[in-house]
Amino acid sequence: MIRKELYEMYPSGCRVSNKELKAVLQKLYKKHGIDTVATATDITRYGYKVKPCKLVVDNVRINGLILTL
Repeated sequence: MIRKELYEMYPSGCRVSNKELKAVLQKLYKKHGIDTVATATDITRYGYKVKPCKLVVDNVRINGLILTL
């Protein structure tokens, strides 16, 4: 269930900040009754491969991940 929802939100090649990814995973965990704290790299449990990257948001570089299937 979580895997399907993640695939719809984040297609292969998508870049996402660690902060955003952690928040989305935490909401999904809560929705499905999983009692654990989410981390951005938890997405690897659902079939994604990740590569660290830097994203520019409001002229500030932040940590993020490039997601591939």
